[in-house]
Amino acid sequence: EPMNDALLNILVITVTLILIAGIFIFVNRRKQAQELQIKQLADEHGWQVFFISENLRSGFVITNSTWRFESTATSSGRESGPGSTDVSLRTTWTTSLPGSPVYIGSKTTGAGVRGLTGSTAQALFQFATGLAMQNLSESQVGSSRLHERFSIWAQDDSVAAQLLTPEVESSLLAWTGMPLLIRQDANGLAVEINGFQGKKPDEILPIIQLGQALSARRQTENAIIETEP
Repeated sequence: EPMNDALLNILVITVTLILIAGIFIFVNRRKQAQELQIKQLADEHGWQVFFISENLRSGFVITNSTWRFESTATSSGRESGPGSTDVSLRTTWTTSLPGSPVYIGSKTTGAGVRGLTGSTAQALFQFATGLAMQNLSESQVGSSRLHERFSIWAQDDSVAAQLLTPEVESSLLAWTGMPLLIRQDANGLAVEINGFQGKKPDEILPIIQLGQALSARRQTENAIIETEP
């Protein structure tokens, strides 16, 4: 019986090690396949890509000459519960096109609730986004369908209207992903999604295309200004 117990223990340990090795190989292969898809996406569009693999941070960055897309998972290194760690997911598209403040946020973030107006709605948006809201008022540019899903705050309605081109509005109405925030201010123009890390081309491309649509008119205006005598 002692011999049988020893053989059983060895068998259990062996099976456990095989299972762990199998899981590790599966996860590693899936990661490699995802990275290959991301690299192919970047190559198809002439973008640059590099992957982040640090102790507490992983993900990737895609860039071209005018913008940067970054999608990461960052661990605090602390356990949030038994056997689990506190991981923060974040995806951003950014470009250095500063402008008059315009903030567009998904209402499902708590950034806006139907029926709330004025200072109450502004306070809720500020709480949900962490943004400074001085001298901003809720803008009514865009369609009623857009306002059902997004709150729009700006210093100047005409600037918000320039940002919300038909292409941008169509992209926002078609958006089915996590709640997002579009931010234009002195720091530049950005699309920000907290709690989400893009891993597949069909998760990444719509965000990049939204960013490109947001910046297209601004870049055209800048090009015209630069070419004027």
